[in-house]
Amino acid sequence: MSLREATAWAQLHSIAELSDVALMKRLQNAADWFAILAA
Repeated sequence: MSLREATAWAQLHSIAELSDVALMKRLQNAADWFAILAA
């Protein structure tokens, strides 16, 4: 699933309203947190 598809799905299900670029930035900012989860 692309970031564009993920944001469209989230908007369709009233979960979030954000752009694919905004989602990418949020994922990049959460990289350390994801690394802790994967450890």
